[in-house]
Amino acid sequence: MTTPSGCWDVSRLVGLLPAEIISKVVVTCPPRADFGSNRPGWRWEESRVFSIRSAYKAIRVFLLLAVHNRPLTNKERHRRHLVDSSCCPFCTHNEEDLSHVLRHCGKATQVWSTLIKPNMFHEFMAKPLDVWLEENLRGNNSVAFHDGNWNVLFAVIVWKLWKQRCSLIFEPSFVERGDFLSHCMSFKNEIIQTRNNQELCSIAPDQMLHWQRPSSGWVRVNVDGAVSGPNQCATVGGVVRDEYAAWLFGFARSLGSCSVIMAELWATHDGLLHAWRLGYRKVELESDSRQVVDILKCDSLDLIDSAVVTLVHELLRRQWEVRIRHVRREANSVADKLAKLMRGQPRSETLYVDPPAEVSEAFLQDQLV
Repeated sequence: MTTPSGCWDVSRLVGLLPAEIISKVVVTCPPRADFGSNRPGWRWEESRVFSIRSAYKAIRVFLLLAVHNRPLTNKERHRRHLVDSSCCPFCTHNEEDLSHVLRHCGKATQVWSTLIKPNMFHEFMAKPLDVWLEENLRGNNSVAFHDGNWNVLFAVIVWKLWKQRCSLIFEPSFVERGDFLSHCMSFKNEIIQTRNNQELCSIAPDQMLHWQRPSSGWVRVNVDGAVSGPNQCATVGGVVRDEYAAWLFGFARSLGSCSVIMAELWATHDGLLHAWRLGYRKVELESDSRQVVDILKCDSLDLIDSAVVTLVHELLRRQWEVRIRHVRREANSVADKLAKLMRGQPRSETLYVDPPAEVSEAFLQDQLV
């Protein structure tokens, strides 16, 4: 299914697969021995690498469902004829609704009794579920011994109680490791630390609001990837300029269908490849995707689409000097406009020896700095 050069042979795929599937296949690297095996990853991040930020986002999604009483407890599963009994699989004699899972099952009661002040415990356990969730998520610290950030700890415990319940039901080999409450405390502290770090680093000193000329003797490659429409049509674009802000080369390509991070990775790959082929050996590459910059600055392949990361790392290991930097979108406007030029176009690539009219205003603006 590939050409002699190792690319997908689209003419062969057309007769076998629907167009929407082909558009996803062509953005994926064909198999290669050194790409390694497929592996599972963290589904809440496009990079498939676990992060505290994405885990906290997953907790918030669950809490939104919980406030509306939407998680599929055994009571609800029984109502839908998915199971034979509505009972809690651990208490057996109790009907398993969400309030039971999060408060009244033995495991949950034990956790809350450790944290809640004795004179507040009865009231804490008796409130309607929606009121209980809302009050504690607002940070009602008066009910707990815990000192500060009660809303975060409460959210973590509620989420982990639900995850533990699901693991025990749907994963027969599941074994709880370590102390439940200690895990929750550690996770809460990591969330707080991550949030504090993000506030301190919300605007890094190297994130300029405008494009800057490269160092003397270097060229600067700005790249960007974009995804639009319900079919996630991905496009990439990039521009190479010198220390005088002169246009040396530009490109734009329509990829197919993929995620934003995949498009950003391909944009980086294409920008580096063009710079190498043009003979430049001192290259400053800029992208407005912090995630991609972080990926490229490490040497781990435990990432989604690691085949593309492998291709980029192969380019970086060639005999040249490459500096990679994250910039704000305002400093990457020419590459952004180039990528958008290919929206709605069939899979193809356009090369620009001069700036196209659609990006001329942004290009001239950069020349003024």
